[in-house]
Amino acid sequence: LHGAAAGAKSKPLLELSQARYAIPVDFPKGFMPYRSTPSEGGKRASVNYVNAAALVAAKAGQALPDGSAIVGVTMVVKLDSDGKPLTGADGYPVADKVLSYSTMASAPNWGDAIPDLLRNGNWTYALFTAVRQPREGVSYAECFACHKARSATRYVFTLDQVKAVKY
Repeated sequence: LHGAAAGAKSKPLLELSQARYAIPVDFPKGFMPYRSTPSEGGKRASVNYVNAAALVAAKAGQALPDGSAIVGVTMVVKLDSDGKPLTGADGYPVADKVLSYSTMASAPNWGDAIPDLLRNGNWTYALFTAVRQPREGVSYAECFACHKARSATRYVFTLDQVKAVKY
């Protein structure tokens, strides 16, 4: 028996390590915040945003279409003079400093090269630095595996919160 050559990578492994989605340059324009998770006594938070394609479909009880995107922003929260977290007019924390981004997005044929065991329709996942560059050396197999169990909610853990957005 012969193994693969040193450094060889299969097409599915390459697909599981590439960021296919780029955070839009004008983000958060075109996105609606729908969930905030504070941590460290309110000094840090993660805010999730959903784009219009996903929001409209979710509110209509339809499958989220290709073109859907969800972006999570992890941040240090801006504090007021009393040390309390500041919130914007939308009620969500105001970032003093962005730490990282996480995304899930779908587009036609993005799921084609993902093994059936992990495929989440046409969804893909990616992690980004504070300056919106893809984090290097990440395998998204864990993202695919975890979200696979959520097929009933279109692979989205927070679908109920998306449906509840008021706009």
